[in-house]
Amino acid sequence: MNHKIKEVLREKTKFSYTYDFGSSTKLDLNVVNVFKAGEREEKISVLARNNQPEIKCSHCDNLAEFVCPDCIYNSGGWYCSNCLDKHEENDCMRETDNLLPVVNSPRAGVCAYSGS
Repeated sequence: MNHKIKEVLREKTKFSYTYDFGSSTKLDLNVVNVFKAGEREEKISVLARNNQPEIKCSHCDNLAEFVCPDCIYNSGGWYCSNCLDKHEENDCMRETDNLLPVVNSPRAGVCAYSGS
């Protein structure tokens, strides 16, 4: 494929993108606006930023601060700091010290991603 993004996407276009085929994350995206900038020497460093998701702890109504990538798919692996002891009650082999932080990314909890 040898296309420029401006040749493919238009305002209100909806599309999906699969990131990392080893531990895939499917993103559903849409173009909400098109901004035509004048020519400049600097390159754009950020095109868009998603809003921080408000993920609730799997065990109470607090916001989650940690995620267990091993428990996320079967026993609700999202934890606030008050409910970390609940993780130890699951039969998970991962130590509580090795849980991942909840980060502003669709990759939170996937493949040891910790936001950096």
